[in-house]
Amino acid sequence: MAARTYLGHYYGFSGEYAKHVISGAMKSRDEVVEAIGAFSAAGCDELIMFPCIADPEQVDHLAVAANLKPGSTQ
Repeated sequence: MAARTYLGHYYGFSGEYAKHVISGAMKSRDEVVEAIGAFSAAGCDELIMFPCIADPEQVDHLAVAANLKPGSTQ
C-alpha cells in the first residue's frame, strides 16, 4: 500500500506516531469524500492534500472525489 510505504518512511523515526498517521491516511474515494464533507461542515473552505505516490493522475482522482473538474479551482 502506497500510504503505508510513503508515510512509514517519512514518519519512521516517530515510532507509534507513524502508525497513527498511517491509520489516519485517506486511502479511498469514500474516505476523501467523507473528510471533505466533515471539514466543510466545520466551516473549512480550503483543504491542502498531498498524494502518497508521484502519479499526477492522483490529482485528477482527488478532483473527481471533491466534485471538481480536473484542472479547475472551482
